[in-house]
Amino acid sequence: MQIVSQGLLLSLLLVTVHFPLTMGQGYLSSCSSCDETCSGSTCKVTCTCRDVHGNPHSGASINFNTCITNNDGNLACEKNGGFGGSCSGCSANAQDVFGQICCTCKDDEHNPHFTCLQTNNCVSNWDGNLGC
Repeated sequence: MQIVSQGLLLSLLLVTVHFPLTMGQGYLSSCSSCDETCSGSTCKVTCTCRDVHGNPHSGASINFNTCITNNDGNLACEKNGGFGGSCSGCSANAQDVFGQICCTCKDDEHNPHFTCLQTNNCVSNWDGNLGC
């Protein structure tokens, strides 16, 4: 019984230690040397991200269109969002805030709105790879 209890305790400890990287979280806490760029409405980030063992993986990259949507003129987190289809003039690290993109996005009535979003809320490090 004591061996089972020790094994359970060790398992819980390992889950606690590895949970943030295996289950995803904002990428900025476990990735470094990140480069965010925007060209028109295409924005992406490339980083070196640690896996669950702490090993760095360079070249982890994601196009923000896969994680961000235009919700009636406002940028919002959503898997397969495709904000680029209705937003333009996007800029990375906008307003001198790293990890923030800003764009002009059309609402449902096609009126333009200037909107910003912290990409760290939408993108996570999944064991050394970036994803939504």
